[in-house]
Amino acid sequence: MPTRWSVLAGLSAVLIGLGQPELALAQREERTLTGKLSESSPVLESDGSYFDLHEFVGRAGEQVSIELRSQDFDAYLILLDDAGNKLAEDNDSGDGSDAWLIVTLPANGTYAVMVNTLNRGETGRYQLSWQAATGSERPATGDADLGAATAGQLFQQGIQQFQRSQLQAALATWEQALALYRAAGDRHGEASTLGNLGIVYDSLGEYQRAIDFHQQSLAIARQLGNRRSEANSLGNLGLAHQALGQYQQALMLHQQSLALERELGNRQGEATALGNLGIVYDLLGQYSQAVELAQQRLDMAREIGESPAERLRQRPSEAGALSGLGNAYHALERYDEALAFHQQALAIEQELADRRGETIALGNIGNAYQRLGQTEQAIAFYQQSLDLAREIGDRQREANALANLGSVHIDRGQYEPAMAFNQQSLVLARAMGDRGGEAAMLHNLGAALLKIERYAAAEQNLRAAADVWEALRADLGNRDADKVAIFEQQARTYELLQAVLVVQGQPEQALAAAERGRARAFVELFAERLGNTQPVPPSVADIRQIARDQDATLVQYSVLYNDIILIWVVQPDGEITLRRTSLDASAIDSLDQFITRTAWTTARSTPEAETDTALDRLVADIHSAARSDGAGDRPIPNVRLRRSHQLLIEPIADLLPSDPEARVVIVPTNSFCSPSPPSRMKLAPI
Repeated sequence: MPTRWSVLAGLSAVLIGLGQPELALAQREERTLTGKLSESSPVLESDGSYFDLHEFVGRAGEQVSIELRSQDFDAYLILLDDAGNKLAEDNDSGDGSDAWLIVTLPANGTYAVMVNTLNRGETGRYQLSWQAATGSERPATGDADLGAATAGQLFQQGIQQFQRSQLQAALATWEQALALYRAAGDRHGEASTLGNLGIVYDSLGEYQRAIDFHQQSLAIARQLGNRRSEANSLGNLGLAHQALGQYQQALMLHQQSLALERELGNRQGEATALGNLGIVYDLLGQYSQAVELAQQRLDMAREIGESPAERLRQRPSEAGALSGLGNAYHALERYDEALAFHQQALAIEQELADRRGETIALGNIGNAYQRLGQTEQAIAFYQQSLDLAREIGDRQREANALANLGSVHIDRGQYEPAMAFNQQSLVLARAMGDRGGEAAMLHNLGAALLKIERYAAAEQNLRAAADVWEALRADLGNRDADKVAIFEQQARTYELLQAVLVVQGQPEQALAAAERGRARAFVELFAERLGNTQPVPPSVADIRQIARDQDATLVQYSVLYNDIILIWVVQPDGEITLRRTSLDASAIDSLDQFITRTAWTTARSTPEAETDTALDRLVADIHSAARSDGAGDRPIPNVRLRRSHQLLIEPIADLLPSDPEARVVIVPTNSFCSPSPPSRMKLAPI
């Protein structure tokens, strides 16, 4: 299956002092002018701040220094090309809260310098100057000033390297800038550089190091009272935590970022935070919320970008929103719609020359083609994604592409190459600390090994996958809804594990796996007997003891592949018997649908107390029918209930007690309990 466990598609990492497109700027002749921002100045739609525009003509290859000074407001400087694309931006690389850029112009043409403020509503006088960059255009009053000036040049150089996907080069450049900012005592520059270093480490898959840098940047932003930088750092921390499978922490951080962006009136930042929240909900299997948030992000990106220049600035956010929508619709199994969204996202990423975004979009298109059964097209897009990820050194996207190639080869029955791809992805996932990706790859390896009848190895991988899912669920604390979403992934692993154990002739261990995957009735009974507040999945010996303690016949059902029912009967003396039966596809579509219909019919036709659940009444009817052996004194009330008796009771009728007073505890699979969306194993991370 192609859907990914670890999704960074549509991810919006905020580079402090950095926009999504390329960066650059220039003019050889020195020019200085003064101006004033007031309440009558144009308003930037993305955050409500005031701005002025000043144009100059430049030539390709020219290196230009631009400086914005003001004693009245915190200066923010943006350079645009003649199409309105943002080429460079800076907050406070100049003296104090002044802004300063050094950039190399990419082409001949007219450029626009945007004089802007860091915070919404700021006004006042300013001085803007630009000239050919010589390395000494800023007067240095001491070593600290000279160091800060050099750091500013390195900071802008690192931005250009990052935008060209030269990650190692950007890392080295920003490390030099960081040392100079610290030596000069420039806390603003230090915070910005720390944040950008965190983003590079995130791109390299070194998530814990990314978290360390983002936490340092966040601490300085709070000390300085820089609320916008604080919001950026919170969002970037959230992205790193979600890559590590720490979804509760990620949700909390993204929600804090969203609240702060709304407080600041920063519409662009709000859209980014909404998109990042949507990604986490998609990872948690809460697809309706993911769709809603991604649509909000898309609407905001298009609403903010009403003017041509602003529209171009919002293109990266629009691409991210389209990608998020595609992922959510994919999870809802609406693959044609998902494909259309991902194709739109790819077109924008290619237009922006965003190679990282292009890598993600290629993989997502491959996902859609795979689910549509077009495996040749899927392989072609996965391979393009893999090649590009390796070219730009993006380990997360490389792991995703390898996982997807493994998944599509499983679909094609090519298990040996599938295992080779999944093994490579597993190595990368573990190196990056990507726990969700690790669990998915262990599951995939187990599935392939099961297909080629290497049962012991399949069991080993599936048990390891189950352990990782358990750890991920534990990390969610008291967030029950999110635990249920992770449980859907975990349940599929236990389903395969049951199959492996049954074919190996281990029915009792298969029962323990079924119970551990279901984690409901037996767990609660066992915890109650021991007085535990935190249920622990019971062993086979524990289950036997429960039957003895309850003096009851225990019956547990489990469904494999939607067409095989496994039924365990545990006698009061602890003896365990396994029976199996098959669902008739011509009679019912699936056990989920059958049980839902049966429960509804029973609920309408049985005059039990209103406090009884549909399941209680269903079990009571089946239980009563079982005691009359299905053909004696009590007729079975309707066709669907007769069908349930044939499927669920007749295979074990000889194992049930004949004494009508004997206790029988029926433990159904989750499918018996309530209608819910079908669970899906998220096999391939993209």
